[in-house]
Amino acid sequence: MHSSNSDSPLKRFLRSLLGARPADGEPCKVLHLPRPAPDYGGALERSARKLLERQAAVDRERDEAEDLVQKLLAHAPERQAARLRAEPRFHTWGVLEKLLETSRERLLTDSRESERLAGLALAQSEHLDTAYYGLTRIADMRARAWTAHAEARQMRSDFAGTEEAYAAARRHLLAGTGDSLEWAVLFEGEAGLRRCQRQPGAARELLRKAIEIFVENGEDQRVGSALVSLAAVHRDEGEPLQALPLLNEALHRIDGELEPRLLLLARHTLIDCLIAAGRFMEARGTLIRARPLYRRQPDTWMQSHLRWLRGRIAFGFDQSAEAEAELLGARTGFLALGSRFEAALAGLDLAVLYARQERAADLKSLAAEAAGAFADCGLARETREARVALAFHRQAEEIEGAYQELARAAGAFGE
Repeated sequence: MHSSNSDSPLKRFLRSLLGARPADGEPCKVLHLPRPAPDYGGALERSARKLLERQAAVDRERDEAEDLVQKLLAHAPERQAARLRAEPRFHTWGVLEKLLETSRERLLTDSRESERLAGLALAQSEHLDTAYYGLTRIADMRARAWTAHAEARQMRSDFAGTEEAYAAARRHLLAGTGDSLEWAVLFEGEAGLRRCQRQPGAARELLRKAIEIFVENGEDQRVGSALVSLAAVHRDEGEPLQALPLLNEALHRIDGELEPRLLLLARHTLIDCLIAAGRFMEARGTLIRARPLYRRQPDTWMQSHLRWLRGRIAFGFDQSAEAEAELLGARTGFLALGSRFEAALAGLDLAVLYARQERAADLKSLAAEAAGAFADCGLARETREARVALAFHRQAEEIEGAYQELARAAGAFGE
């Protein structure tokens, strides 16, 4: 029989875990037993399930949004903001997205309504549950709403208002998620403003940043869009041939089935550059092939741009009557939209025709209107367009003076 003090296997095992028994007065050693590994698999599974549930909820909101926005917009405009505040059913992410989408759809037909809807979207964003949707994500959407404001104001040649709207969009993005694509979209939009303000260096730098981000994220369609914008900057600077490789690359990236309007914009800019380079026959052929695309975009904005191209091509072939009719039609269309900047640019092309025909009164009127529009848009007198408008005005006065001198000479001869 073993004694109670015998060194049994069990006692040796416990001693190996606990260590030797300390002498009296010595601190006891702490036993560090192994802890079970954290259940990361379960946590990840719960997180993934929560994300799927949240995505499903947003998808339901998007499905419901079209009907909700239709009901909201069925009310008189002055009542819509009040209804939006009062009814929680409108306080969803899906409704916010739909309001911004509707704002963009109205941009080319009614820029004021487009801006009003962007303002309604901003007001709606104030009622979203920040804990549920997230403050930073809401900030990103507010930046999109301010970008919509900017685009609507630019459509009406309100470049000072456009500047303010883009500044607001930047402030919200700084408070947002930091998503690089959101910044790239802002850069591309702001580049359009810099182009209108005739700041080509700033426009090119913004587009360079946007293109880098779009390429990094595999956004081919957006790369194509930004390349078209960059080509337009070169065309404005009197470098249409440098724009052609950019347009070829853009056309390679753009999927016309997904975005027919973007494809048309690329073709349109190509025709514009060919005209600027004096390649009228090639421009006419490209325009003929693009007719189906133009027919699919019947809005006044696009059709006025089409008439502008046709007028310049006709002028290149010395078809003065056709050129005048098309350029007048383009100018009238732009004025109907409130786009004084584009109307003034089309007016300068028409002024070339009037100068050639020595139509002093028509030339003087067009030149004065263009100079006034450029000044109202904030263009400096040193910009090329402003200088051309003033030069045409002086030319008209010289023609008038020459005719008056001729009339005086004729009168003296008759005496």
